[in-house]
Amino acid sequence: MHSILVGDFRNDSNGPMVVFSGPLGKETIHFEAPPTDLLLSRSENGIPRYYSISSQIERERSEYYRQLENTQRGSLDITEWLVWYLECLRMAVGDAHLILEELLKRSAFWSHYHQAHFHERQRKILDMLLKGFHGKLTSSKYARINRCSQDTAYRDILDLVERGILVKNPGGGRSTSYALRDLSAILERGSPNTRRE
Repeated sequence: MHSILVGDFRNDSNGPMVVFSGPLGKETIHFEAPPTDLLLSRSENGIPRYYSISSQIERERSEYYRQLENTQRGSLDITEWLVWYLECLRMAVGDAHLILEELLKRSAFWSHYHQAHFHERQRKILDMLLKGFHGKLTSSKYARINRCSQDTAYRDILDLVERGILVKNPGGGRSTSYALRDLSAILERGSPNTRRE
């Protein structure tokens, strides 16, 4: 093992690049790369990418190792590898599409409300909701997250309900919870109201 320069293109001056697993001295080599430096990078002509094939491969790491071993030790038929790799690429692009869609929705929301006043507590909760809040938003959760009283939490939430940003979920009483209104419905409402601090 030796130090590497992160982000630099590889070369084989210290031996070929290998993919391995297991403890040192008992490594299992799954793949030994041929000397094809820069070819994959050059093939895209510097076009910026918004997907990460490496992240997708990391999620499919066990299958990645299996595919590498089968390809290196089997025949010259790489059809199975290509099918697997292209499926990884498809999933990576799909994930990037979802991430960009969510980013654009959040951007559209804050652009729509750029002149509206929100308390910092409300901004914090809205940002969490826009990023995908886990579970249901209740006044007690709001109070815990913002370290404020239950009454303050309820007033903040009620303000957002009156503005048409939050909606009350079915049910009530102690289990009353709230959700972000569908963003398309929010953005169709025209100019937002400015409210109190």
